[in-house]
Amino acid sequence: MTILGRLGLTALLLSAACTAQAPPPRPAGQTPAVALGAWKEVAFPKADARADLVAMSVTGPRAAWAGGYEDTADDQAGVSLLMRWNGTTWAKVAVPAEFVSITALDDDGAGGVWIADGSLVARWSAGRWRTYEPFGIARDRYFTDLAAEDGRVLLVGSTPQERAMVVEWDGKEFRLDQRDGGELKAVSLDRGHAWAVGAEPYGSGECPDVTPLILRQSPEDRKNGQGLRAVQIPEIPGGVLRDVWQVAPDDVWAVGSVGGTDKCGGTPSPEAPLVMRWDGAAWKRVELPAWDLSLRSVTVTEDGHVWAGGRGVTLAHFDGRTWTRERPLVSGREDVVRVHAMPGGPGLWAFGSLEAPTMDELPFILRR
Repeated sequence: MTILGRLGLTALLLSAACTAQAPPPRPAGQTPAVALGAWKEVAFPKADARADLVAMSVTGPRAAWAGGYEDTADDQAGVSLLMRWNGTTWAKVAVPAEFVSITALDDDGAGGVWIADGSLVARWSAGRWRTYEPFGIARDRYFTDLAAEDGRVLLVGSTPQERAMVVEWDGKEFRLDQRDGGELKAVSLDRGHAWAVGAEPYGSGECPDVTPLILRQSPEDRKNGQGLRAVQIPEIPGGVLRDVWQVAPDDVWAVGSVGGTDKCGGTPSPEAPLVMRWDGAAWKRVELPAWDLSLRSVTVTEDGHVWAGGRGVTLAHFDGRTWTRERPLVSGREDVVRVHAMPGGPGLWAFGSLEAPTMDELPFILRR
């Protein structure tokens, strides 16, 4: 059964592009239906209660991985959820028992896939897993994202001392690089160019704010023994970057949000989307309409369209001229959608979870 059958009273409709309002839910008692427009639901194996899909890696129309967790509860950690797409169906793939969730994953282009959970890392190849513990028995460091390419893996996150960290696997060993303050949320590795984004402390006093943080390493930097280093960007108080996508060495996108924090017990500030773009020379903030929207992921399809997913299962779409909003699902405000382009065409995956009336989280996968 698909998520639509399990959601019961939750409705699903395609929103017209460019509208700022979600489509009205179907009347109670009617069977929810798949939207007949651009977005279509894709069936996958049933996940247990309180499940979510948080990461995806796509190498072509017939090859993709999706990961997250399932069967969580207040008194239990849950288990990892990993699925593989063969062009026709999604199928579950067993994960090492010590993994209770998947926080990040990436196909390495050599027939394998890497996953991370907390301080654990593992690689799947030829039906077998090999698990790594970069920090030994210590489990107090948290990986938020990873990227793999040509035998190399970059993992990012934060240390217990609130230091942004980058861990690199070169095929033989793991090496740690960290900087004072901040946290890295996402990393991208493409043709040897590495970018990592997050936030770092900003200001002083009892309630310091944050501002976006962006690290970079070019192939030449790596050849010269230089790691990822911070690049100069505009200060944006309250800004956090949560995802990054490379189109080309001179065209990189990063998204997140500004505001929405509750500093020192005060009233949370209004939340606004944050989009930044690298043009090969500098990072610049991209102006968007004044939407109440926190962006969590970004991707660019091969026709040049930029898609960013966020809270409220809302997508921000840039066609090269105009930004519009689109909601492929009727959802709650806290539900999140993430996106990933399909290489080889303008296709697009959207994934995440919805909170059902039973307070369970039910994952979804959509295709455009």
